Amino acid sequence: MIKALLKIWFNHIRDHMVLYIITILMFIGGSSLGAYTVSTLNESQLQELVDYFDYFLKGLTNWNVNSVIVTQDAILNNLKFIFLTWTLGLTVIGIPVILLIVAFKGFIMGFTVGFLILQKDFTGMLIAIFAVLPQNFFYVPSLMICAVAAITFSLCLLRGTMGGRKLSISHMFINYILLLLIFCFFTIIGGLLEGYGAPLTMKIIITYF
Repeated sequence: MIKALLKIWFNHIRDHMVLYIITILMFIGGSSLGAYTVSTLNESQLQELVDYFDYFLKGLTNWNVNSVIVTQDAILNNLKFIFLTWTLGLTVIGIPVILLIVAFKGFIMGFTVGFLILQKDFTGMLIAIFAVLPQNFFYVPSLMICAVAAITFSLCLLRGTMGGRKLSISHMFINYILLLLIFCFFTIIGGLLEGYGAPLTMKIIITYF
């Protein structure tokens, strides 16, 4: 079963390599812009962000974090990206917006990681690696694969074909819905990591580093 899924997955990457490269480049471009934006902030803006983050870290050690609420918020916030991307795939004019969503997600991640490393040095790097990146190993691939699937579906609607084979709209739509469920599943895993794993990891880091 796993080997069959992996085969399907590798075949999908091979058949849509150009779209994956474009999507990855959009994400990298957004991340680079986000990291660069941190360096362009003036002193007062940076200080305001630092004060807010320090207050958050202080509260993290003194307050009991409600992991259920954090998880729910994380899942809902990231599902918005997934659902919007997926919905845009139902149109034939949403491809540029889909790519912009990927770039915006990259911008958020680049800004967050850039700010942590620039302002918190080694501690910030540890927080970025162990409290920010783990859940994004689920969020980012899910969004990027969803983006490729959405662009592919949109192009299929435009051409009326998929891989050179004529497919009915209903068949295509059923497959597209199944993909959405898979993306949601991985997003939920990322939300659980962010809600239960990230606060604990951050507490350990700020306590010992």
